[in-house]
Parts: sequence; structure tokens; C-alpha cells
Amino acid sequence: MSSLLLASAKVLPSVLLPAYDLAVALRHQPMPVTGGFHTSLERECLEILLRGTVPVTICPARTFDPASDRLYNDHPKVWKAVKGGMAEGRVTILQPPGMAAKRPTKASSALRNDWLLEQADEVLLLYASPGGETERLVQAALERGLPVSVLDHPANARWLDLGARVWQGS
Repeated sequence: MSSLLLASAKVLPSVLLPAYDLAVALRHQPMPVTGGFHTSLERECLEILLRGTVPVTICPARTFDPASDRLYNDHPKVWKAVKGGMAEGRVTILQPPGMAAKRPTKASSALRNDWLLEQADEVLLLYASPGGETERLVQAALERGLPVSVLDHPANARWLDLGARVWQGS
């Protein structure tokens, strides 16, 4: 079982603090958290999660060779924490089948996201910009009957009307 953590690249500033609070609440939960951790908010939540004990699976939207490659080149502190979590056995880096992109692209991100959605037991949405890839993914999750929990924020009210629920914790 795992929770797929999602957030659009562009988020409302008022979403940030509640998202950080949610990440703090998740960091010692037993339910693994999975994601691409590509957007700024997802990456910041990853930093918080890595300070806890929660199992984390990172799925980059590009090819990845753990022996010679690294993630988060612009964020060495995050990469150091990821490597530490890998050494502890609680962080895994997975590459979706068929991933051939050397850099993240919209197409490789969509491929990765669709694959992650197939693997997830639930979706945990922090925020989805209207008309974006994250919105498409959440709509697909709801259509499949996958449980979707949203951050308690007025911008996520539309998802409640479509069948999502407010995240209450595990």
C-alpha cells in the first residue's frame, strides 16, 4: 500500500504552510509515500518526509542509474538526505517501465504519473492547478475509483464535490 503525493508546479502561497504541516504529520506514519517529487512543493515535502521514518519511493521522470547518477542537482542537501534514506533502506528510487528520457519532459512526466497512479492505493493531493497535468491525474484517479484525499484548503473544494475527501491523517 502507498499514498501518491501530488502537487502542481504552481501553487497558491496559502497552500504552502498547510502542505508543510501535512508532510510533518506524514513523516512518521507507516504508510509509504510515493511520488515524483519533481515540483518545488513536492520536493520541499520530500525534505520534511526524509527527516522522519516514513518509507519513501521516488520515481523520477527520466532514466536513472543509482551507481553514477544523482537526483536534485540543484539541491545537494536533499540528495544527501535521499542517499542517507537509501542506506537506511527506507528510500527507494524506481524507474517506470519504458522510461527513456534523459531529462524530465512533459511526456516523460505524464508517463511516470500514469504509471504511479496504477501503483497507488490512494492519492494525496496538496493542490492541482486548473487545466494542468496534476488535475488530469486526479480526475483519472477519481474515475478509477481510487481514494483521493485533499489538503484542507478552499482551493481544493471542487475536488470534494467530485468525490474526494479531506485528508484526516492515518
